Amino acid sequence: MRKNNKKDYLKKYNVINRKNKIIDYLIIIFIILCYFLYITRFKNIFGSDTDWVIQHTVYPDYFRELFYKTGNLLPNLSFHLGGGQNIFNFSYYGLLSPIVLLSFFLPFLSIVTYTQIISIIVMISTGILFYNFMERHGNSRFMCLFSSILIILSTPLLFHVQKHIMFVNYMPFLIMGFFGVDDYLEKKKKLLLIISVFLMIMTSYYFSVTGIIALCIYYLYEYLNKCDEISIKKLIIDIIKFGLIILVSVMLSGILLIPTVYTIFAGRNSGGAPVNFIKLLIPDLNFNELFNDSYSIGLSVYGLISLLYLFFSKKRNNIIIATIISIIILIPLFRVLLNGGLYARVKCFIPFVPLFCIFIVNMVKDIFDKKIDYKKFSIFILIISILAVFNNKYPRFYVGIIIFIISLFLYQKYNKRIIIVSVIILSLLSLDYYSISKEIHLPKKVYDEYNSKEVIDNINKINDI
Repeated sequence: MRKNNKKDYLKKYNVINRKNKIIDYLIIIFIILCYFLYITRFKNIFGSDTDWVIQHTVYPDYFRELFYKTGNLLPNLSFHLGGGQNIFNFSYYGLLSPIVLLSFFLPFLSIVTYTQIISIIVMISTGILFYNFMERHGNSRFMCLFSSILIILSTPLLFHVQKHIMFVNYMPFLIMGFFGVDDYLEKKKKLLLIISVFLMIMTSYYFSVTGIIALCIYYLYEYLNKCDEISIKKLIIDIIKFGLIILVSVMLSGILLIPTVYTIFAGRNSGGAPVNFIKLLIPDLNFNELFNDSYSIGLSVYGLISLLYLFFSKKRNNIIIATIISIIILIPLFRVLLNGGLYARVKCFIPFVPLFCIFIVNMVKDIFDKKIDYKKFSIFILIISILAVFNNKYPRFYVGIIIFIISLFLYQKYNKRIIIVSVIILSLLSLDYYSISKEIHLPKKVYDEYNSKEVIDNINKINDI
């Protein structure tokens, strides 16, 4: 291909040339390394001194040591935990997770060092994969970089990568699943989708349920956008076919899922507090909890605004998708189901983060293309916010909405993309800082004292008695 023809091709299809792509990758990596340095400050471990150090590194280390001693990936019983327990009681902590299994090949690395390295890799791969995903959908270099920054700065990813690693370590496989959906829709190729869902389940069976729902929503979103005329019969048949592909991944994961489900229900107490079923059907409009918390979707008010924009756009396909998502995230019954019937917490919605990043980017693109009536959209947002005022008692949530509306009119006046983008990124950074500033990180010096040779030798002597 000649040089001029190549430039025309790149421009026509919004293909980003290799040099610019590498520069953008380096920007993503630089942001993540800055975060790593901010947390560690050359004296801390990249992990909190609570769950990260007493659960999320201890159990993977136990799995690894047990394998070294027995040579068995799935021993029937773990003798050293709780006086002896079924090993599948600890599936939640990464039993058979490909990320944990990789550490088995690196015995020279402590599990703490390994987990810190893999946490950084998870963030980098999430940012770069999402960059390429957005490029595949014809986005400009500016929007691809913006979308990557958006997802790596999303509070759940940034917070839990050094707090509860299994809350987010499946994210690269989830984004691979989005690629798999595209391959299936465009070329009827199924392999990438099957592999992605399988790896996501094996990495985190708990969050894989919502992850699969996110992939199904994305499939429907793209399916509707690609079809000019929709036959209900054909739609149902195609959805069933897609569901069967997902089922293949679930069946492949049976070695983990079947015994895990059995141990969960076999060990669950039949008693418990009575559930008010009617209350579970009443929509919970606490948008602050859904979008302004590290244990949620966590994209600040822009997650909500992007969802409202799907309704405001008045496009049939957008309204269908927005309705489905609204039902799932607002009705408490779905929270209970996605949390395995244990409680109605919103942490189960963390896998929706990539979906909402897509919605935010599409909304911002329409703002840049002047496809939005700013005045009507602002009124629409304010009306919904006022209707939910009794469920959202935190002023910063409404401050965020007001700032966004002001930025809309500033953009309309000055036509500078940086106005919208900087407001969104600064809002995410402020939410990130608020969440992370409350977290206590373990000093490396203290950890080294706890794990000194002398302490370990004494523990081994006690175990031998």
